[in-house]
Amino acid sequence: MEKTGLVFLPSPIVGHLISAVELAKGLLDKQPCSSITVLLMHLHIPSMKDATTTASYIQSIAASHPRIHFIDLPLVDFPFENTNSPVGFLSLFIDKHKSYVKEAIKSTSSSSSTPATALIIDLFSTTMIDVGKELGIPTYLYFTSGADLLSLMLYLPTLDVKAPCEFKDYQGEVEVPGMLPLPPLVMPDPLMNKKSDGYEWFVYHGRRFRETNGIIVNTFEELEPTTLKSIDMEELRLVFLPIPVVGHLKSTVELAKRLLEKQPCFSISVLLMHLSTPFKESTIESYVQSVAASNPRIHFVHLPLVDFPFENNQGAEAFISLFVEKHESHVKEALKTTPSNSSSPPTRVSALIMDLFSTTIIHIGKELGIPTYLYFTAGAATLGLMLHLPTLHVKIPCEFKDFQGGVEVPGMLPLPPTAMPEPVMNKKKDGYEWFLYHGRRFREADGLIVNTFAELEPTVIKSIANGECLPDYHPTPPVYPVGPLLALNKKLHDPETSQLMEWLDQQPHSSVVFLCFGSMGSFSAPQLKEMALGLERSGHHFLWSLRCRSSMDTNLKEILPDGFFDRTKGRGLVLQSWAPQVDILAHAAVGGFVSHCGWNSSLESIWFGVPMLAWPLYAEQKLNAFQLVRDYGLAVELSLDYEKDGWVSAEELEKGVRCLMGDSEVGQKVRKRAEEMAEASKKALAQGEEETREMEETGLVFLPSPGVGHLISAVELAKRLLDRQPCFSITVLLMHPYIPSLKSPTAATTSYVKSVAVSSLNIRFIDLPLLDLPFENNQDPVTSFYLFTEKNKSYVKEAIKRTSSSSSSSSSSSPPTRIAALIMDLFLTTMIDVGKELSIPTYIYFPSSANLLALMLYLPTLHVKVPCEFKDSQGEVEVPGMLPLPPLVMPDPVMNKKSDGYGWFVHHGRRFRETDGLIVNTFAELEPTTLKSITNGECLSDHHPTPPVFPVGPLLALDNKSQEPHTSQLMMEWLDQQPHSPVVFLCFGSMGSFSVPQLKEMALGLELSGHRFLWSLQCHSSIDTDLDKILPDGFLDRTKGRGLVLESWVPQAEILGHVAVGGFVSHCGWNSTMESIWFGVLIFSWPSYAEQKLNAFQLVQDYGLTVELSVDFDKDGWVSAEELEKGVRCLMGESEKGQKVRKRAKVMAKAMA
Repeated sequence: MEKTGLVFLPSPIVGHLISAVELAKGLLDKQPCSSITVLLMHLHIPSMKDATTTASYIQSIAASHPRIHFIDLPLVDFPFENTNSPVGFLSLFIDKHKSYVKEAIKSTSSSSSTPATALIIDLFSTTMIDVGKELGIPTYLYFTSGADLLSLMLYLPTLDVKAPCEFKDYQGEVEVPGMLPLPPLVMPDPLMNKKSDGYEWFVYHGRRFRETNGIIVNTFEELEPTTLKSIDMEELRLVFLPIPVVGHLKSTVELAKRLLEKQPCFSISVLLMHLSTPFKESTIESYVQSVAASNPRIHFVHLPLVDFPFENNQGAEAFISLFVEKHESHVKEALKTTPSNSSSPPTRVSALIMDLFSTTIIHIGKELGIPTYLYFTAGAATLGLMLHLPTLHVKIPCEFKDFQGGVEVPGMLPLPPTAMPEPVMNKKKDGYEWFLYHGRRFREADGLIVNTFAELEPTVIKSIANGECLPDYHPTPPVYPVGPLLALNKKLHDPETSQLMEWLDQQPHSSVVFLCFGSMGSFSAPQLKEMALGLERSGHHFLWSLRCRSSMDTNLKEILPDGFFDRTKGRGLVLQSWAPQVDILAHAAVGGFVSHCGWNSSLESIWFGVPMLAWPLYAEQKLNAFQLVRDYGLAVELSLDYEKDGWVSAEELEKGVRCLMGDSEVGQKVRKRAEEMAEASKKALAQGEEETREMEETGLVFLPSPGVGHLISAVELAKRLLDRQPCFSITVLLMHPYIPSLKSPTAATTSYVKSVAVSSLNIRFIDLPLLDLPFENNQDPVTSFYLFTEKNKSYVKEAIKRTSSSSSSSSSSSPPTRIAALIMDLFLTTMIDVGKELSIPTYIYFPSSANLLALMLYLPTLHVKVPCEFKDSQGEVEVPGMLPLPPLVMPDPVMNKKSDGYGWFVHHGRRFRETDGLIVNTFAELEPTTLKSITNGECLSDHHPTPPVFPVGPLLALDNKSQEPHTSQLMMEWLDQQPHSPVVFLCFGSMGSFSVPQLKEMALGLELSGHRFLWSLQCHSSIDTDLDKILPDGFLDRTKGRGLVLESWVPQAEILGHVAVGGFVSHCGWNSTMESIWFGVLIFSWPSYAEQKLNAFQLVQDYGLTVELSVDFDKDGWVSAEELEKGVRCLMGESEKGQKVRKRAKVMAKAMA
């Protein structure tokens, strides 16, 4: 074995030193060939006597552990007065040792045959991370305290922003992921004064922890499970690509902030494209700087400038689309690297979220294997129109302005042609072509994120989600309404703003109408004069943010009518500077908003419950205005003359303001509606609406193997998903092999399907046609099954298409169901091709253990590594994440490499990687190391990326009632008469039958054990049904009262759940195993077939949940009476082994609950 050299750098505190040396000793126990070097820093404080305790400890360790070497670093002169806290002193003191540490590591490596392979530093030594980087040595942090403090320190940079005040002044409790809410007073002392350098150093260390190659913590999983789980969550990197327009950038950053609130482990990178040489004082630059300062987890990456000239005849849509396209190589490069302003190690990019006008490079995500989402900064109505535009392009060949009647878009009222967005009003212009282009490409995204909420645009969102906006009801990517996303926390305190707010403070409640038209909303001098006259005549108070088209006209007295300011003095205020729109709309004095109906402005007005007077100017604002007036009832309509460049007369403005602000019926309705929608917008934000898509009917198609056990497990998964997301529609496709001896599907399957169909209305079953497939006598059953499933391909494809084109609803007018996933059984990998062909995400449901999944994934590698039969293999079989396996515990199908069964196991193992995910009926506490190895790609050759793994267990059919009510009643009455936990239950699954000699041996073993028993007995021979003939003479009489033997099917879950049952002699089928663990019943393992030997091995050797039974596999799995007697006594008695298993069973049952 290769020698490894580890260098430890503990802090010069005896407690930290001892803990670090204990870690070193633990590592040496596991890897004796390691060499440990401990670098010692010494505090030189004249007032302190020699640290005799430390010196004595070091001498004793050096004498007893020759592989641990200590090196004294030179003393450094560092006055304690340089800092006002112990943490600050210690951190600066350690930092002064950098050069000595570097030199010591170099000399250790050069003077020894064992080079330094890792540097392990103390939690207060993070400045030494730089040394590790410089020397190219992996650096690990040893955290001598618990995971809770580690979690707090990791989260502290985020808390520093979230809780800007002192913790002692914080209202409420402090929330840290994975921990109970903390009362402020329990925070560590160094954090209780944010002005101290101790606090600053805690924040500093917390930031730098993430730069290490790993964090070693002095704790254990059972003590701090939730905290460790929260820390161990992979840091996921989300990359945003907004277009270089300040409104789109701000909205994108608000989305990033919202996601960080929901999931603090995210790391956000925002890629910035620049239209020209970056200018330091620009609006964008100052905004970026402020966000970066206040949000440490949001990093901005400046992409290189591209040379892209703006042509005079080019529309804005064409320019921005082509401009984005020119950045393709830079975006691709940025996705491959770490953010330049982050010193963290690279993190996996989980998603690319790009602006709606960035579809020219949407293919980058697919090339790099990164899910790509479009963020739509406008409303769902505009999204619906753009998705439907390719269809309208064919339906309406003429210009929209020449179209007779309203333009119909699913989910929207018919649109007057004049309400269509400006870029689509001239089909000969490139703006129209680019709208068409983007609308077509939206469907390529993995999801559409929209800045809206369901209560505002319910019918449009539903129509989009159900595919009505695309031709032929083409599946639409998932739709996520995440709004309202608003930058509400920007407060300005410049003198001019302060004067404006003071003026508003003097106005009556809801008396002021506010006029503001966005950054591009300017007017001609004649229109401004007309507006002034309208405001004056309305008689209402007003605040007007005024912009003139001509930069020459800056004198308001010359622009506006003579005497206007004198006549409106006191009730009107006109601003030529930028107005803080959010602050104004939030003010109690503001009761109306004359707006251009830009989407952000509309959402802000809705949020604050301010009714609008709609004056659209450009882009999609006419469409927004139409929806706000006609559909949402949130705005009063203003008559614009589009023949005269959108002219509005003074009379029209006067009338609109009076309607909006007065007591007219229309005004009152709009005000009431605005109040309702303000409340709904806040409710949407509070509920985190982005996590659900309640408006959409989403279909999941399940395809289980034709066997009642696999079917029941698959349906339990479906029920679990319905519990989490009730809007799902579940379709289960049932394959039926035609076997001449069976007239129809088995009675057990039919009965079960009927009971589920009655009790679960959201689950429907579709019977696929019976297949007349003759099975050849010499053909392996596994091959016959594969050919059977292959023949079902066309029927499965057709059934999915029918499910997609129809609704599960009884209403014929209901929209079609979007098939979001095809979930198939582990043995149906041939159906992966169907999912690919129909562009449906495909998942494997693995109803067995993670261990079997790991083995099947690794089998193609083992096929090469172990060319002989496993039974002839020298030594044990090694599979990542599992204990070494004795060859005899390998599953039956892989024990003969010449058989078809082995070939098909290898085939399935190879194809699992093609799916979109692997769903496993297990849970993390039961199989932690195996799950980790699968997830990390260790089970695939060359660590090939494994599809996402979802442990969803335990999935148990605990409500499955007995098919023999009379027998069940007698059995439960018998159990009720037994004491607590004395009964051992014997059951071996639907295929677990035995020969008559073995049954006689089992009976003798049970009788000799002296314990009570309940035995579900199945004989190999269907002829032998008389128990008196099968079992030893007099057995039933001698065990009467303490034993019950049943030949009929038994309700296993009911029995295991009974308090009288204390042990379970089981075949170790996975479902039976999970049920036994769930009820905390001890298992006595008697594996029979398939993968049960593997399950039994893991349950005994790895999980400690069963007592082992000696089975003679050379004699067809024979178990003697003596062996069974001994096992039952061990399981049910007071043996040390039995007690250990009982204790472990209780722990695991609790973990399952």
